[in-house]
Amino acid sequence: MLAKFLLLALSFVLVLDDADLSVLDTVSDLTRLEEEYAERDGWDEYAEEYEGYDEEEEDVDDYNAAEGGEDAYTEPDDGVYAYADAEKAFALIPAGEFIMGSPEGYEKADGDERPRHRVRIGQPFYLSRHELTQGEWVSVMGSNPSRFLGASRPVENVSWEDAQEFIRRLNESGRGGSFRLPTEAEWEYAARAGSDSSYFFGDSPEDLEQYAWYKDNSGRRTLPVGRKAPNAWGLYDMYGNVWEMVQDVYLEDYYNRSPELDPVWPAGESDFPSPDDERVVRGGSWHSDKSFCRSAYRNYDDANVRDNITGFRLVFVPETREDRSGD
Repeated sequence: MLAKFLLLALSFVLVLDDADLSVLDTVSDLTRLEEEYAERDGWDEYAEEYEGYDEEEEDVDDYNAAEGGEDAYTEPDDGVYAYADAEKAFALIPAGEFIMGSPEGYEKADGDERPRHRVRIGQPFYLSRHELTQGEWVSVMGSNPSRFLGASRPVENVSWEDAQEFIRRLNESGRGGSFRLPTEAEWEYAARAGSDSSYFFGDSPEDLEQYAWYKDNSGRRTLPVGRKAPNAWGLYDMYGNVWEMVQDVYLEDYYNRSPELDPVWPAGESDFPSPDDERVVRGGSWHSDKSFCRSAYRNYDDANVRDNITGFRLVFVPETREDRSGD
């Protein structure tokens, strides 16, 4: 397996159109989480996948025990999580079209990024401005699986299947709508935010420092969400920090068969995936080179694999009047 890779209360109320919901009332005892972490094993099994990584990160236990020094916030210092309205929690992504993938001849592009093709997103959708945090995860799941502890850091060490269980529980809690992962096309469309360049800020990887935590500036760990500049649609950390899972099964040649309108793989019941199928992840991580953080770069991992470089963000679908009336 190689992927191409909060006692503290946090609450926010989202009002989306007519939807009125409280999302992720969060309580996390960091001391308990540290004890849970100390009891976990299995790190050595995958640390070997990163050359020299186990040696470079030998101080992680001390780092977590000290709550991460200056970088591990035990409470949101600027109201990032104390959302009073939907506009701060989720960005409304407009319907529209874009060119998905990388152009022929672009030397850093992999074959699965081609052919470049037109995609239409038929309906606007709400996408979380931040990657899901550990505090938000704990509010629903009750425990924290993450390697790099911190309530406002992205949750990681969760699989695609774990994310689906989180979403199932969240949806059962009755929050005025439903949640899901974005599709791969929705993710790239939102990441580009109207751009047609390698990154939403242009083609120069040297500018990535302003927008992402990646291999050269992360200190080889995740960082609290929302500390870098957002893209034009108000989305933070679309590049770096953690790879972001999407709904789609990975298919290397999918761009050769992708429909123009709202593509997602699998497309229907006849194409329902096997539990062993690999799922797409996007955006790069704290461990990634600059080229892996491009808008078009595609990666994947097994649906049941957990690692400390992968997390996710959510799409919110507001409940309509018809949904509430049962019509």
